[in-house]
Amino acid sequence: MPNTFYLSAWVTSSQQNPVMGVLPVGAYVLRAEIHVTTLFNGSAADEIRCGYDADTDSVFTLTDVATTGIKSVTLG
Repeated sequence: MPNTFYLSAWVTSSQQNPVMGVLPVGAYVLRAEIHVTTLFNGSAADEIRCGYDADTDSVFTLTDVATTGIKSVTLG
């Protein structure tokens, strides 16, 4: 049976680029969710994306986080 890995991170206004972890070689993302518990209320767009330095939306694309709740994302 394949191994399952779980990565998570808290994103705040003071920590906008947290490191979630590293997936092993050959791993791929099956699902991603954003759980917004506190509103992002900035002067710019309130969006989150996930990826790595060379491809910032490789895991999931920009997702609006201006409201609380569980957000569905589009995998990259």
